[in-house]
Amino acid sequence: MPTSSAPLGFKPDLPSELTALRLQGDYNAAFARIDRELSAVFVDHSLPERPADLLMMVVLAGRKASLLREISGGEMVDAEGNHAGWAVGEDQREEVVQQVLGWYQLALASSGRLIGTAGSLEVGLSREILIPELSALRQDFLGWENQPGPGGQALPPLPVQLPQILFSQLWSIGYFSGAEDLLFLVRDLLADDGADPAGHGTRDVARQFYAQLQGLSDAQLEAGGLPRSELAAALAEFGIEG
Repeated sequence: MPTSSAPLGFKPDLPSELTALRLQGDYNAAFARIDRELSAVFVDHSLPERPADLLMMVVLAGRKASLLREISGGEMVDAEGNHAGWAVGEDQREEVVQQVLGWYQLALASSGRLIGTAGSLEVGLSREILIPELSALRQDFLGWENQPGPGGQALPPLPVQLPQILFSQLWSIGYFSGAEDLLFLVRDLLADDGADPAGHGTRDVARQFYAQLQGLSDAQLEAGGLPRSELAAALAEFGIEG
């Protein structure tokens, strides 16, 4: 991957290095790398200002949330058989879940600020890194109810605010199919907790979402992963006349 287009200070090999450590089962090394990088960009627990540092925060916070959730499900060891995880007791369960959710929130806050920074997404690598990282968060949220929680117990319901925020971000960067997935998830979460059992509130958002999509070119829709041929079926899912 060329580094000439990288935002100043961003380490373009970081995502692949963290992925490699996870696949090797070396969670200790992955956490150590994340925490070392966080100490440089997450100073005094405040979000950074520079786009390069915000991009780092998206990667670091999102990966820390995912890794922490993974290893908190039980005892795990790395490729050499060294201790890499822990079995979380019932008394620690709530604390661990809140840590996971807190890191997800930091990743979303960082990406939101990055997206709102004028011109930052015009830098090729910012977009190249941001879309896969946000897509990984999307996968975490979509599979939340089927993921093991601390001690192997079921995770509590996913706070609806997280997929709502991520929906807006994926829409704003042109990842339409990913945004649509989150829209359906928000609808289901609101129905499950009784906040919007008939889906009226989500339907209004969906109506605006698909109206904007219908105004785009075929090429733009294809680039966003949601071809025009799929819009009619999606509208029907929400009970919206095309």
